[in-house]
This record gives sequence, C-alpha cells and structure tokens, in this order.
Amino acid sequence: MKSFEKIGIGVDIEEVLKFRKFKTGWRDSFLNKVFTSAELKYCFSKVNPAQHLAVRWAAKEAVIKALAETGMPDFKMMNVEIGKKGKVPIAKLIERKTKNTEIRLSMSHDDKQAIAFAIVVCYRQERKVF
Repeated sequence: MKSFEKIGIGVDIEEVLKFRKFKTGWRDSFLNKVFTSAELKYCFSKVNPAQHLAVRWAAKEAVIKALAETGMPDFKMMNVEIGKKGKVPIAKLIERKTKNTEIRLSMSHDDKQAIAFAIVVCYRQERKVF
C-alpha cells in the first residue's frame, strides 16, 4: 500500500455566460493561450461549447489550486489538459514532470454555472532496500 506525503484540494466555479462570446476557438488568441487544441476540438464539437469551456476552465483552476497546496506552485493553464477516460474526467499535466502524483477530478455544469473539484495526492517515494 502506498502512503501519501501531501494532499491538496482545489475547487472553482465559473459562470457559463462568460464563455458564450466565443464562437470558435481556432481563431481566438485568448482561448489558444489557455486551452489545448484537444480541449478546443472537444468543446466546439458540442452544441453548447460555452458550458464545456467553462467547466474545463474551472477544472484547470481547481487542479492548479490543489497542486499549489502540495507545494507545486507556478502551474499555468496550458500546463493542465482536461480530458476524459471513458466517462471519467481526467487532468493531464503537460511539460511538467510530477512523479508519484495522482489527480482526481470531478466536474459538473448546467446552462448557467460550471464547477470542478480536484484532489491531488503526492505519494512518498518508496525506498529500495538492498
């Protein structure tokens, strides 16, 4: 059984209305600074992309807050990619190595608000005995 060293939690809530102005992600410089191409492709494949953009923004913020609580500050929005594995939301860290770290994510949205909750667990590095 792994033993943990640090746990961080993060939560964020966003208004979907803020994201309704974005009609396409491919030409908007703001969206391209905070979302990966995979995230934009997913969001703009949906009937209401604003809900999906808002919940991904909230998820990125929640993950960044949780990482900071574990002593890993300075993560930027583009360092975190939000996706799915089946129906389960996942957060993938890009261009940053984080050994022995696990991220759990929960997201939800409706037509007005989006919320995300993240838990980051940092496990102790197991020492090899010779």
